[in-house]
Amino acid sequence: MINRIIQTIIENKEFLEKSLEESVKASEISMFSRDLRKVFDEAGRKTLVGILESIDTVLFESTKRKQEYETKDLRTRTLMTDYGNIEYIRRYYRNKKTKEYVYLADEKMGIEK
Repeated sequence: MINRIIQTIIENKEFLEKSLEESVKASEISMFSRDLRKVFDEAGRKTLVGILESIDTVLFESTKRKQEYETKDLRTRTLMTDYGNIEYIRRYYRNKKTKEYVYLADEKMGIEK
C-alpha cells in the first residue's frame, strides 16, 4: 500500500518539480498545492484499487471460500471515492448451497450493490 503511494509520487517527480518551479516564479503556492493534490489523489486511487483487488485475491485463495462458493467470472466496477472515481476488478461467486450470487470482496468491504 505504502509502496503504491511512493511509486506514484516518484512517477510524478518531474511534474512536481516543474510545478514547484512555476509556482515559485509566479509566487503562487496555490498552483503548487493544486498540483500536489492531483498527485496525492492519484496515489489514493491506486492504493484503494490495490487494496480492493488484494482482498479479492485473498478471498479467491481461501480454503473456506472454496468450500462454500464457486467462482463465476471477473467483473469490473466503478466506485466514487474521496480521491475520485476508481475502477477495480473483483470476482463474482455463487453459493454452492443457496445458489445465491455475490461479490465477496464488495461484501467484505461494506460496498453496497
